[in-house]
Amino acid sequence: MGQLSGWLRIVVVAVLVMATLYALPNVLTQEQRAKLPGFLPDTAMNLGLDLQGGAHLVMEVDMNDVMVRANENLEDRVRQFARDSKIGYVNLRMTNAGVELVLRDPNQAEALRTGLAGDGVTVTVGADGETMLAYSETALNDMRKRALGQTLQVLRSRVDQFGVAEPVIQQQGDRRVIVELPGVQDVERAKAAIGKTAQLTFHMVDENADSTSAVVPAGRLRLNETLGQGVNAREVPITMMRRPSLTGEMLTHAAASFDQHGAP
Repeated sequence: MGQLSGWLRIVVVAVLVMATLYALPNVLTQEQRAKLPGFLPDTAMNLGLDLQGGAHLVMEVDMNDVMVRANENLEDRVRQFARDSKIGYVNLRMTNAGVELVLRDPNQAEALRTGLAGDGVTVTVGADGETMLAYSETALNDMRKRALGQTLQVLRSRVDQFGVAEPVIQQQGDRRVIVELPGVQDVERAKAAIGKTAQLTFHMVDENADSTSAVVPAGRLRLNETLGQGVNAREVPITMMRRPSLTGEMLTHAAASFDQHGAP
């Protein structure tokens, strides 16, 4: 029995030592943990929001805006396709449901349907040439899923700047995202940095517009372009199309790179 008690004492001491070593990082600062020997654990336990507080954010994707931009792109595509295919039409306009127009020749509806059907666009033509173009429900669902997936990626990249250990970023439903940042005390800063809207758009310059005029034409944007550097820098007004010709949703891949001279 005495020998057994001795072994028990050794086991108890060993367990206490191991528990102390594994608990040690939780009472040390990050700088102190970095100086620990390599054979010792240096990871502190994640306490979560319940124990250490932090920021709990609920983000929601504006699906209405997603649909508006999708219909804007559809309107541009219909106009371009009709022009290239020499399809006559009048009264082309965007609606909440899609794009409406009146075909001069209803017999050209099939050409319109064939040219756009591959992208999930449905074409409905009435007897008098009134035509409705809209994305199918399958295409709309794909757009919503893609928008939500892009939102998750953007949020993950923004959360990285806070240096939070084990943040929680998860989808809730079909349009919401839950973000939990344990230990973050400045909640307003977190909301401002994570919740800001970011969109990538490319706009064509309207070379026929008079950019020196005080009146900005309808459907156009007026911005200033900086030419030159240093004391020679000057701002020149330019006029661009308000409707973007390319958006970030159309890009499949983007990465920073450098040329042979090391310049971006």
